[in-house]
Amino acid sequence: MEISYGSPVTGSRVISLESLVVNGYNGLIVPPKDSDALAKAIIQLLNDSKLRNKLGKNARQAVIQRYSWRVVLPRIEAVYYEALGMDRKTIRVYKNMNNILARKTEEKCGRN
Repeated sequence: MEISYGSPVTGSRVISLESLVVNGYNGLIVPPKDSDALAKAIIQLLNDSKLRNKLGKNARQAVIQRYSWRVVLPRIEAVYYEALGMDRKTIRVYKNMNNILARKTEEKCGRN
């Protein structure tokens, strides 16, 4: 999606888009089925490079804060651990074991 590349998003007010785009912060939201409003928003971004750059920068930052692997991976892991019925202590032991194995593997391969 354009937002992940730092491009401002212009779209209509729908649930999936409103969860990602804050009107005037990282994109422009227009009413559904209002092609005139959509055209005006697109033209506004085409004509206003300062606004376009600001919205694009904010869009990229929002994606990094909400959807980077550093943020998403712990959530995914939590779902797996819960599905496996692992408690916090078991998870900590498991993660420590994986970290030790990863370091040993890197040492054997000559990577630091």
